[in-house]
Amino acid sequence: MSSFSRVDQPVFGPLVNNISPCAFWPAPVEPRTDVHNATPVLIVQATGDPVAAYQEGVGLHRAMTASRLVTLQDAIVHGAFTVPSSCVSQAVETYLRDGGLPATDLACHAD
Repeated sequence: MSSFSRVDQPVFGPLVNNISPCAFWPAPVEPRTDVHNATPVLIVQATGDPVAAYQEGVGLHRAMTASRLVTLQDAIVHGAFTVPSSCVSQAVETYLRDGGLPATDLACHAD
């Protein structure tokens, strides 16, 4: 637990930023699942997500071969679609409406 989380997040910071019991569990017994998808997937990730680290979203993007990554830059939020950003909103709404992905990965900012 860092003192940073206690200062910036006095109520829940120490709880969600502390080590969890999972760190002490033995390695999983199931074999690793390899993902080879052909279905277009849109991944939306904030660079400052306090729950799901940005690098995990990047790793998911690498594993999901038919995906595009929409990055909400400089936002400390879990749930990037909840931040007003026309760039993120347009990408998500197009994907949900038509199943279409952006031509390339996107780097978006809050409006």
